[in-house]
Amino acid sequence: MHLILCFLFCIIPIISCSDAELLENAELFADLLLQQEKFEEALPVFELVLQNNQTNASSWVGIGDTLYGLQRFEDAIQAYDTAISLSSDKPDILKKKGDAFSHLLKFNEALTTYSAAIDLNQTAPEYWKARGDVLQNLQRFEEAIQSYDTALKLNQDDPDIWKGKGDALEKLEKFEESLQIYEHAITLKPDDPNLWKAKGNALLNLEKFEEAIFVCDKAIGINPTDADIWKQKGDALCSLEKFKEALYAYDEAIEINPDNSELWKQKGTALENLQEYGKVIDTYNKVIEINPEDYNFWTRKGDILLSNQDYQAALAAYEEAIRINPDNAESWSRKGDALSGLMEYDSAMDAYDMAIGMDLDEPRFWMSKGDLLQILQKYEDATNAYDKAITLNPGDARLWKKKGDALLGQQKGEKALFAYGQAIIINPDEPEFWKAKGDALLTLGKKTEAKIAYGIAIGKNPDNAQFWSSIGDVYQELCEQESALDAYEQALKLGANDPDLWKKKGDTHYGLQQFDNAIDAYKTAISMNSLEPEYWKAKGNVYLTLENYDEAVKAYDKAIEINLDEAEIWIRKGDALSGLQKFEDAITAYKEALERDPDNISGVSGIKNASDALAVNETG
Repeated sequence: MHLILCFLFCIIPIISCSDAELLENAELFADLLLQQEKFEEALPVFELVLQNNQTNASSWVGIGDTLYGLQRFEDAIQAYDTAISLSSDKPDILKKKGDAFSHLLKFNEALTTYSAAIDLNQTAPEYWKARGDVLQNLQRFEEAIQSYDTALKLNQDDPDIWKGKGDALEKLEKFEESLQIYEHAITLKPDDPNLWKAKGNALLNLEKFEEAIFVCDKAIGINPTDADIWKQKGDALCSLEKFKEALYAYDEAIEINPDNSELWKQKGTALENLQEYGKVIDTYNKVIEINPEDYNFWTRKGDILLSNQDYQAALAAYEEAIRINPDNAESWSRKGDALSGLMEYDSAMDAYDMAIGMDLDEPRFWMSKGDLLQILQKYEDATNAYDKAITLNPGDARLWKKKGDALLGQQKGEKALFAYGQAIIINPDEPEFWKAKGDALLTLGKKTEAKIAYGIAIGKNPDNAQFWSSIGDVYQELCEQESALDAYEQALKLGANDPDLWKKKGDTHYGLQQFDNAIDAYKTAISMNSLEPEYWKAKGNVYLTLENYDEAVKAYDKAIEINLDEAEIWIRKGDALSGLQKFEDAITAYKEALERDPDNISGVSGIKNASDALAVNETG
């Protein structure tokens, strides 16, 4: 700048004397600064030249170029307009003006300007290429291709024109054609990383992921500091489920461009697939730090927290998403999910209703409402919600299955069976649907058919413990106890950690008179849940059968202590006490039974028998 001030200080008095030669030298000096992209320094020199000659078109072009370099595009356009009014060489200036409009994203104005340049000179390929670029920005891709084709007729050797055509073809999803174009462009300029990157993107769209990785590596070899290429490689690796390698690629991209939220998003996706949920949240927090008003990513963060059952944190994320965009139905629905997880059911219902109010035609929202109504055991309302969802998406087998569950909750077995049948028609390979059908058949007393349905479910997924448990129940109902025992044992082998299953196993052993095994099974159930009175009662029954009356009484007392308030337990305790010849205590137990069931014949006969035995003892 000091040099320029000296130059201006020396030249001003001479220029004021209208020395044309020195004025020309000043313009040449300004042009030199412009060529060196010293725009701030060039600007005052051009202004000085124009002060002495307002009709110098080339100086107006120069000042326009300088303002363009300074990204003062509106001012540049005004300078170009003045130059156009003074110049006979209008097409090139119109091209420059069109470029300025493009930078201002005024694509329609740019298109008009490029077209005006073409009207004056139809043989300049750069004009047709610029026109094609702006048509792409206007999403007029077919017209853009026509412009590129005209440019290529004028210049077959410009790789940028070929790339422009390839980009337009890609936007039209003509990926094979775009790939061929990019490959030709690469033959013209093999060291251009952008051409390799464009080819990689076409390969990604064609799902040729291995080839895309090779091409990305080629581009990285030419320019290892292009974050977009590293991201492209990461995307290809993710598609091949090579998530650790993808993570490395995304980290390389982030190191180059740490403020690009899209890179952090993709890193989060890779971490999700690696199930590194703590790191996922850290990554999504970075996305939010970069762009705190991205409501979609607040929702995404909430989804991760929700999947980890961190309902309170998920709720906070969804509420932030709603604060940013209160009209986003998806965020309201997700908020309902978080509130449901927190068992704040009234608020959850309000959230689902908000989502539905915003988008009546989204079946998932109706499904979520139905799910909540099922939790609340409002089965009829749940059925109505599922019906709404099914009307909107009748091909979703899950909705038919859920409707069947709601109908089964209303004891409407036949209708539930029909709903499960519809689910199976849509997706006959889903074992859960066959299991549900078995449940409905069992409710209707169609035990043999239920056994067949459960068998089909097991055939499709033999590693599901619940399926084996369910078929075991049917075997029990059909008095096929050996088969029932095999089924329960298979369920336990598959890792079912359910005390009720051990209770069922014990019952089966008991039915097979395998009393020691029955006691072991009941003990296991009790060790898992010592506060379930039915387990103690079942254990007491085995001891009663074995005439081990002391242990029977202990088991029955434990069941009563926990809160088993029924006549039968007192009858059994009375029988055990009678076995111990504690007839007075036995009579007390039988009376307890009759207080709960005055017409209980066993209680009446128990009192009589104990009283008779007591009388015999007293007279003896």
